[in-house]
Amino acid sequence: MIARISLVLFTAAMTACSAAEDRPASHMRQTSPVNAEPSPTTQNTDTLTEDIRAGEKLYASRCGACHSVDANRIGPMHRGVYGRVAGSVAAYNYSDALIQSSVVWNEQTLDLWLTNPQEFIPGQKMGYRLSKEYDRRAIIAFLKTLTPIDETP
Repeated sequence: MIARISLVLFTAAMTACSAAEDRPASHMRQTSPVNAEPSPTTQNTDTLTEDIRAGEKLYASRCGACHSVDANRIGPMHRGVYGRVAGSVAAYNYSDALIQSSVVWNEQTLDLWLTNPQEFIPGQKMGYRLSKEYDRRAIIAFLKTLTPIDETP
């Protein structure tokens, strides 16, 4: 009996913690019957859209002090970063470590970079880290939307 009560209390506590961290904004919540599940397509699209919107806000607050979408600043511009070879933006002074890394920016490499850039590419110049997995995922989702501008007339 004690084991059952402990299990119920543990499950309730974990559910409450998870819900508090991952609760969407009130305007994003949808009410549905208790046993109804959204279709995987709808759920994935809604989650991706939410991640991109959150990522844009997080980018402004966490990355915007050093980076810009379309201009080199303290850090290089980020338009077209997804799929780009690290250290390849023209007119930006990268560290030798980053230039020589041969890293191509994708979900995995960006996640490793944002988690701990110095551990991922020792000798590079960025010192900022994002410890929260959701923040990294959202920023990466936003960065994926920043496709390069076609420069052909």
